[in-house]
Amino acid sequence: MEVAEVESPLNPSCKIMTFRPTMEEFREFNRYLAYMESKGAHRAGLAKVIPPKEWKPRQCYDDIDNLLIPAPIQQMVTGQSGLFTQYNIQKKAMTGVDEWNIARLNTVLDVVEEECGISIEGVNTPYLYFGMWKTTFAWHTEDMDLYSINYLHFGEPKSWQITQEAGEFMITFPYGYHAGFNHGFNCAESTNFATVRWIDYGKVAKLTL
Repeated sequence: MEVAEVESPLNPSCKIMTFRPTMEEFREFNRYLAYMESKGAHRAGLAKVIPPKEWKPRQCYDDIDNLLIPAPIQQMVTGQSGLFTQYNIQKKAMTGVDEWNIARLNTVLDVVEEECGISIEGVNTPYLYFGMWKTTFAWHTEDMDLYSINYLHFGEPKSWQITQEAGEFMITFPYGYHAGFNHGFNCAESTNFATVRWIDYGKVAKLTL
């Protein structure tokens, strides 16, 4: 009697994986993302990418004083005995740009802006996030179950289910339920993106108001 060989899934323990691409690999974002998923990175919902040493996000931060924070968020947490509620209060603009321009990832989501002329703040436009000690991002999945990419420009680390240091990327995958907190003052940049694999997720994603 022949016994069929059952192939075990990649990354069966669903651990969060860390990737260190070469400069050549790093230039092809979509191809490298497909490689990550071929290794089972998406099974954890979250993965870390440490860019090659020769890659520089920008030459300097000399013009950072010219940034405008259009909608700063003040966080308030109340509660006791293990039951807490977090309130995010949008404040007036603190300091002229509404968003930080990053290189296009050339993914499916770019079509929405380029061909349809639709700009969705915080979804297909990148945002800057300034963190302070004890500030958090609560448990959530991304809008429309999209992917997301988060780059920590400088400052103290972020803790997800893995620690993100300055100069490192975090990738979340569709259905990736995630949360975290900041160890101190820092600055991160984030946006959503989509791949061909996301399309089936997008077809069944639930809209929330």
